[in-house]
Amino acid sequence: MHKLIESAIEAANHGDKNKAMAFLKQALTANPKDTEAMLVLAGLVDDPDHKRHVLNRLLTVDPVNLLARDELLKLDRPAMGAFLTETKAVALRQTVAKPSTASSNLPKSQTQNPAAGKSITQPVNVKNSFTRWNWVEESPTVKPQVAVEIDGHAIIEKPLIFKYPLFWRILIYFFAAVFGCIGLLVASQNVVNSLPFLALAALMGLIAMAFSPVVEVSEAGIRTSGMLSSSEIRWEGIATIRSMPVKRQLELSGTNGKPVNISTQVRGYPRLVEIIRQRRPDLFGGTPAQASLRASSPSHSSLNETRIFSKGLLKQYGISFILIPLSFFAIWIAMTELQHRSGALIVAVICGILMVLPLFQVSSIKVEPDELTIETLFEEKILRAREIKEIRMQSVRGRYGRVTHFVNIILVTGQKYPVQGFSEGDEIIYGTLLRWWEFYQDE
Repeated sequence: MHKLIESAIEAANHGDKNKAMAFLKQALTANPKDTEAMLVLAGLVDDPDHKRHVLNRLLTVDPVNLLARDELLKLDRPAMGAFLTETKAVALRQTVAKPSTASSNLPKSQTQNPAAGKSITQPVNVKNSFTRWNWVEESPTVKPQVAVEIDGHAIIEKPLIFKYPLFWRILIYFFAAVFGCIGLLVASQNVVNSLPFLALAALMGLIAMAFSPVVEVSEAGIRTSGMLSSSEIRWEGIATIRSMPVKRQLELSGTNGKPVNISTQVRGYPRLVEIIRQRRPDLFGGTPAQASLRASSPSHSSLNETRIFSKGLLKQYGISFILIPLSFFAIWIAMTELQHRSGALIVAVICGILMVLPLFQVSSIKVEPDELTIETLFEEKILRAREIKEIRMQSVRGRYGRVTHFVNIILVTGQKYPVQGFSEGDEIIYGTLLRWWEFYQDE
């Protein structure tokens, strides 16, 4: 352990938090990737948002640091609706000074800061002893729960539930029931005449099945269920992540070879992606081999590599191949059919606008160490992490219930760069960009 870190721990033990923070600042200035210094800093920080930022930055350097993951899990637990079934508090058991004998003078139990009254120890060591995964079927009065054990204390988890919006589900079920009833009534008079109504009822039933998936996220892992099937995967069992825009699904491949498919149309999907990113940051930005190995060495991190996301010509301008002939046809109608001139000119203008829009869309993203390049047809913007105010994933639900996701890069100046339609998937691009931004924004 670095002497500056040891000095910081000693100062914290004596209640001098400011002096401890000064030592840690020196250590991180000398080596911004010092994970031990980040762990001590996370123990000293009181603000939850600041603590989360420090832990996320640590995980970009060391994706499999269990202590950082467990403390991040502890921060996320209130959002996931966890509550203790025992009144007895869980004791903090492990201190920062484990890696070296030089820090053996630290007490085994947590050390309190007399000045601030806060724990200044290393994040709590939560044992990943998810020995039971008892999913309880959802009912009107009982929400599904998962029983897990942490440091010998039982915790009942209420998983976050992601579903299709209730309005659309009710609407589809209503039409399926209406067409089914009409078909049965007509069938009592004439079976042949009832076939179109029964066919519509069957079609609505299939659509209802597509609207039925439920995604449950707990501290143990993820479970998806539908009308005919269900599957589940633990956090540590996820090997790779793959976006499937055509199927509107996110595939989580397990180490056992069994994939779990998550519908991208459920309400709150961006939040679901963020939870996956926080729990398994190593799945984003690296190669599949790196993700499956979950390498702990910073040399394996994709932050030291250059990644390029590019749209193909057909993906970027494919709609123009349809709009160009349509616009020429509308112009020809406007010139030859005077009575239809107004309508034809409106169609031509709309086609022209739709053809121009792709010219201003992001066509390529290049992620390099401490540098991000965004390209459109008319612009090449080179950005540093500190020039970016926020990177977030957003959703827009259309008139007929379909959701479109995109990644929004918001600069400090207020300028926005929406990113959408890349073959790698919005989730992968979001995870890669956010991981890069969190790592370099303070440099």
